[in-house]
Amino acid sequence: MRVTSLSVSSADTLYRRHGIDVVSFGNSLHDPDCYYLIRTFDSAEKMAAVLNAFYASDDWRSGPREDIIRSIETSIKTVMNLPSESVEGLRLQS
Repeated sequence: MRVTSLSVSSADTLYRRHGIDVVSFGNSLHDPDCYYLIRTFDSAEKMAAVLNAFYASDDWRSGPREDIIRSIETSIKTVMNLPSESVEGLRLQS
């Protein structure tokens, strides 16, 4: 994902305001113009419901959405089940 750090920070603030647990975000080590975002949810169903509500919200639609979408060259979504200890370990790395 190629976006500006300001856009990533703006989206992070909105995620947190909407109760989305952002474990970590920032620049990828392989390319300073690439970013990662790690969020955690209680279940796949909860993730779908929370993200659907977030992406339909006025905060997102009238916020950083256009800048972020316009900047994305490639987006890869990966979903994993991890024990809470692993999630907390990722949180500490940021």
